[in-house]
Amino acid sequence: MKQIKDLLNNNKKAYIQITKKQLLCAKIITEIIQIEITPSKIQYKNTTLTISVPPIIKTEIYIQKAKILEKLNQQGIKITNIN
Repeated sequence: MKQIKDLLNNNKKAYIQITKKQLLCAKIITEIIQIEITPSKIQYKNTTLTISVPPIIKTEIYIQKAKILEKLNQQGIKITNIN
């Protein structure tokens, strides 16, 4: 039977990996649109990136969507959709 510490340790690894992806996504989006996006505004799940920002910033992200997706895929982050 697994101990609780083993289960918590497994979840910690997944959380760290998602956080690294969020940091990289935020960095790439910030570079492309020239507007600061913090990692806390980004959620990554099942190849979908959800960004919680005001509508005017989302519009800029949608305009640059092709560049963002290309750059993320070059970095090894598979994204098929940005919300």
